[in-house]
Amino acid sequence: MSTLPVADARSQLSKLIDEARDDWIDIGHAMGLVHIAEGGTDQLALFRRAGALVVSLVRAGRLSPGEIGKAPGEFVPWPVAPAAAAQALEEYLDEVLSGAKPVEPWQPCLFAVTGHNDGLPDGRR
Repeated sequence: MSTLPVADARSQLSKLIDEARDDWIDIGHAMGLVHIAEGGTDQLALFRRAGALVVSLVRAGRLSPGEIGKAPGEFVPWPVAPAAAAQALEEYLDEVLSGAKPVEPWQPCLFAVTGHNDGLPDGRR
């Protein structure tokens, strides 16, 4: 995760959860939130910081990675446990950061708030 003070990191996590409650988000959306909060124009640096935030929320079971389903408004979560999903996301982030893959919208997935999401990983909002 970024080297932000704990309060700032919690604020960013909270904003990501709030945004994902309104509609599904992708890493690009998270990059925009990080840019607003922290500034900066380096796309890979924003990607790295946003990716770390998203991974922490997936690992904690607060965000669920998945795809758009066939029915209107359907979100299909990845059929894996949060730890496995977080690991897959970290591998994707590493590929992008190494230059093996480009930063693309909606890749590697979308994120939705899980049904049991009451706040941040430590239980606070």
